[in-house]
Amino acid sequence: MKQMILLMFACLLAAAVMGQNDMNLSFERLGDNGQPDRWTTNSINWKKYTFTIDSLIVFEGKYAYSISSNSDSIGDNDWAACSYILKNKYQGKKISLKGYLKTASKAKAGGAFLWMQIIDKNGRQIQLENMESRLVAGTQDWKEYSIELPLDETADLISFGGGINGFGKVWVDDMHVFIDGIPIDRAPLRTEKIVPALTDSAFNAGSKIALDSVTDRQIENLSVLGKVWGFLKYYHPKVAIGDYNWDFELFRVIPGVLACKNTGARDELLINWIKKLGPIKPCNSCDNTIPDSAKLKPDFSWISDKYMGTDLRNALEYIKQNRNQGDNYYAMPAPVGNPLFKNERAYPEMDYPDAGYRLMGLFRFWNIIQYYFPYKYAIVEDNWNNVLPRFIPKFVGVKNRNEYYLVLKELIAKIHDTHANIYKKYPTVWHKFGGQFFSPALVKFIEGRLVVTGFYDNDGKSYQKETGLKAGDIIVETQGEKIDDLVKENLSVTPASNKPTQMRVLAASLLSGESRKNTLKIQRGDSVLMVESTYFSRNDISRKLNKPDSCYRLIGDNIGYIHLGTIKIALLSTIFDKFRHTKGIVVDIRNYPSEPVPYIVGNYLYPHPTPFVKILQPDFSYPGLFIRNHTLSGGKENPDYYKGKVCILVNEETQSQAEFTTMAFRKAPKAVVMGSQTAGADGDVSPFTFPGDYSSMISALGVYYPDGKETQRIGIVPDIEVKPTIAGIRAGRDEVLERAMEWIRRD
Repeated sequence: MKQMILLMFACLLAAAVMGQNDMNLSFERLGDNGQPDRWTTNSINWKKYTFTIDSLIVFEGKYAYSISSNSDSIGDNDWAACSYILKNKYQGKKISLKGYLKTASKAKAGGAFLWMQIIDKNGRQIQLENMESRLVAGTQDWKEYSIELPLDETADLISFGGGINGFGKVWVDDMHVFIDGIPIDRAPLRTEKIVPALTDSAFNAGSKIALDSVTDRQIENLSVLGKVWGFLKYYHPKVAIGDYNWDFELFRVIPGVLACKNTGARDELLINWIKKLGPIKPCNSCDNTIPDSAKLKPDFSWISDKYMGTDLRNALEYIKQNRNQGDNYYAMPAPVGNPLFKNERAYPEMDYPDAGYRLMGLFRFWNIIQYYFPYKYAIVEDNWNNVLPRFIPKFVGVKNRNEYYLVLKELIAKIHDTHANIYKKYPTVWHKFGGQFFSPALVKFIEGRLVVTGFYDNDGKSYQKETGLKAGDIIVETQGEKIDDLVKENLSVTPASNKPTQMRVLAASLLSGESRKNTLKIQRGDSVLMVESTYFSRNDISRKLNKPDSCYRLIGDNIGYIHLGTIKIALLSTIFDKFRHTKGIVVDIRNYPSEPVPYIVGNYLYPHPTPFVKILQPDFSYPGLFIRNHTLSGGKENPDYYKGKVCILVNEETQSQAEFTTMAFRKAPKAVVMGSQTAGADGDVSPFTFPGDYSSMISALGVYYPDGKETQRIGIVPDIEVKPTIAGIRAGRDEVLERAMEWIRRD
């Protein structure tokens, strides 16, 4: 078991940057890979062990983590462990780990353990404790164990977890870390260098930039400034490490840029600005070659004689060739490889940011997309370089927070990413519909009409009566506005990856308003009616969709049904055992999975280990370059895999993890995808904010089929397209499910 250490460190180093408040020591928070968030798995031989989140056998909370041997050829030196790593920021003399273990094993050798190691700044192990002399052997019920190591100033990384050596199974739960007996979330921190970016407070009260319109010359000047500002933010070594409050430095230079009468004067001002940042040493480690195979290459077309003179171009080119190669204060890798925009201030105290702050938000977003959006190449409607000058006058010209909110949504909509929207702090009324009160009716666009498909409930109570509506009703008008007109007016400010998902987002918003009563014009059969509908606030009603009690059941004759919206990982073995001899299984992913299962389902559906997805990550040493492809697989050698048909149901509600999961199920030998186009937003998200505390995010990892086929915007294209009809809704039928059952029955 001694050889575990270097392997663990190599696997965990990328996850080292995380705060103490992000810890997930009871495994309650799951990631898209079905494993506990912030944790990784490690083994000398992964094929000999199975790692599972368990929701049935737990010590406390919803989940415990289990590791079990699955091979008869396990030797005395074989081991597997779950692993967590954190940066040592703590002042103390000793660190201890406590956690609960439960074991099941008939073997006399081997056993379960807690482990912890201390690593210095050179990557060398300086301390290790892994209970090697007191392994928990045999079958033991839950019991708390503890280990301890000395802690001193040479410690840089602390890694720990639970594991098993040899045969058997261990459950791990409810871990706690202490510094000198103090819980780590309350332990004193070491005094660290103060980042200069945090000490500049000159513009906390406002940018001091008063601007309500711009000339063509000012638009060009500001456009070049926004691009140079973002380039320096990610490329200049002094800016990238946080030596400047880069938001406030923008406010210092904007007035001069606005006053420049020609390109030469503007370029001279920007060159002097760059010189004040200090000299840049030649970078011997910078690799400036860009492989032809790169999926997305940095775009420096804006650094050209069309926009700027030779001296400014040369200054920027030198910075590019000798760019920052260490940590970046503004964009750092999260554990799974997507960018973490951790130090972008939200300025929540600003209800309506002034012109300078609004421009800074525009520049912030434009450069995040320019350097860290993996699907930037798919923005085919607009050249991204032209978006900035087009939106500068829009951001300058807005007159109130409602208009600011709308222009933010219009900007975000340009990248066509369903993950990207405004998720926090929006005005009460932002257009001809919208507000704090909502109808509990479920609606969606079917055959081009806004149709009531069902009703939300709250703890089993349906609110259909209060709406005055019935399933199959067509909403013609709301608040005196025609639905068709509202759709036309609002598509441009409805961010989504594709048209069906835009319509999904719009449908969910149309039945809302500023009053608890709203008169709707509806079509019910051949009749046109005026219906008074009661709306509810977010606090009045929990808008929950009535989901099935069980995540699986038998339907029809010899057909299994799995509902991913209520799936439990711990029940998968039971589900596939019960469905073993069915003719087929319907997997309903017209929802968001309640637990992540994509890596696990292959163990039941694939005859062999099978790749099902390819991931694209950014190269943080060369912002704008996406070249790090790696393929993810599921399954194992399994002659007893499920051999029936598998029909996967999808629609515009199938988004993100649901799409990722569909890709995994689709690799079953007899699988088809049925339904309609999905949301087309896949990949781990990276949140960020606009000034005024308007939160947003982007899809920040590229997700593709193993052959490189696209999923973003396109979504999961069904093998068999089936859509619901208005007649089917009125009859209470699920026509997509009916078609799936028909396909399975067919020989």
